[in-house]
Amino acid sequence: MHFFFLLFLSCEDSSNAREYEKKSKPTKALLVGQTLVKKGDVAKYLELTGTIEGITQAAIIPPSTGTLVDLYVQEGSSVHKDQPLAQLQNHNIEASAQRASLDYQKSRAEFARIESLYKKGAIAEREYRESRSALDIAQIGNREAQKTKAQNTIKSPISGTVTTISAREGEVVGSAPLLTIIDLHKLRLTAMVPEKELSYIKLGQAATIISAYDEKMTSKGKIEYISPVVESTSGSIKIFIDLEENQNTLRAGQFVRARIKVDERIDTPTIPKEALLYRDGQAIVYTYTEKPDEEGKEEDIDQEKHSYDLVAKAVDVQVGYSDEKQVEILNGVVLGDPIITIGNTALKDGSLILLEEPTEKKNPSKEGE
Repeated sequence: MHFFFLLFLSCEDSSNAREYEKKSKPTKALLVGQTLVKKGDVAKYLELTGTIEGITQAAIIPPSTGTLVDLYVQEGSSVHKDQPLAQLQNHNIEASAQRASLDYQKSRAEFARIESLYKKGAIAEREYRESRSALDIAQIGNREAQKTKAQNTIKSPISGTVTTISAREGEVVGSAPLLTIIDLHKLRLTAMVPEKELSYIKLGQAATIISAYDEKMTSKGKIEYISPVVESTSGSIKIFIDLEENQNTLRAGQFVRARIKVDERIDTPTIPKEALLYRDGQAIVYTYTEKPDEEGKEEDIDQEKHSYDLVAKAVDVQVGYSDEKQVEILNGVVLGDPIITIGNTALKDGSLILLEEPTEKKNPSKEGE
């Protein structure tokens, strides 16, 4: 009996010791980085997307069906206006041109004979006029037939670069584009602007064109056209943004986005973009305060306190403009307030924190600015 009583006391003491050890062991603090709410300049940008195309370009469709017998260029070739690009063969067109040429030659010979007789008074004027009319008809027919035959030699309608060739020698071509020529020195972005954003844009406004997949690939441009009509299906307005001439960074056919600065606020309270979080749809930032004392009161922050004396505190904020690096804060925190920028995603209200490095103390004089 005494043995079991002693065993019970021993187990109870061991349990109490573990509970005491658990309570006395400090909670691990989270290492965080911080900064202050500072003055900054933040712009509002209108972001648009679209595909770059040539201002001057031509999709060349053969005038008739035929066999591609010669191709004088390749993709990437630079060409000038009226330069021969390809040669087609169409036996029917060639035969028609040959018949028209023979008919014209016969009509000329016949008219020469009739004209000689008419001058000698051997035939009537009516017969002379009929021969002249037949010659004119043969001449027109021959001209049109030779013109049609000449179209089998496909020429470039513009100066530019061959960007696509859709057939090879020996293939039959016809109703589909055979080649595409684009003037790569003059490119344009076609974009759609929501009607509610129309008041922000104007002709001549500058834009930065950025590759959708590589932000290092950029070019300058400006708005050259704003459609006078709102598309009823999308509620948007078409605009053209012409890229600066002879730029060689972006290419025709490339999917890009355009950033157009439409407003800017100077010396406004800002925080780094990574400091801003959202909780249940509400924008928040984490600042910190001293750990409450035994009576639940908080004291002013002292940067020299041990890290275990600091706890994270979520603050609701209202945001204004933002760019790629910073966010404007309209209310919730003020200039000089410390905010957590590194490690904030792992925090919650009351989390113990360890500051990565001290920051300058809050400057009360800035609060009223």
